[in-house]
Amino acid sequence: KNAESRLNHHLSGLFGVSSLAWTGHLVHVAIPESRGVHVRWDNFLEVLPHPEGLEPFFTGQWNLYAQNPDSSSHLFGTSQGAGTAILTLLGGFHPQTQSLWLTDMA
Repeated sequence: KNAESRLNHHLSGLFGVSSLAWTGHLVHVAIPESRGVHVRWDNFLEVLPHPEGLEPFFTGQWNLYAQNPDSSSHLFGTSQGAGTAILTLLGGFHPQTQSLWLTDMA
């Protein structure tokens, strides 16, 4: 019983930490890259994932992170049709790629 409890504890920690790491990668690297902003080791402290920074997070205005999503005409890797949203619940698939929206996955 003790070994099973320890295994469940460590597995849940592993899944939780890896889920947070994947979300961090999407928000800080993948979404900006899809909008033509290249995040590298030399600039990752200067590039903000959202124009408002962390202010909406600390003031409880999380809805600001969902405003202005990418349009359906957004071209990956360019700013054409790109929005500023980093966390959305658009649902469905991107009409051109038939994949989930990056901001929905984050």
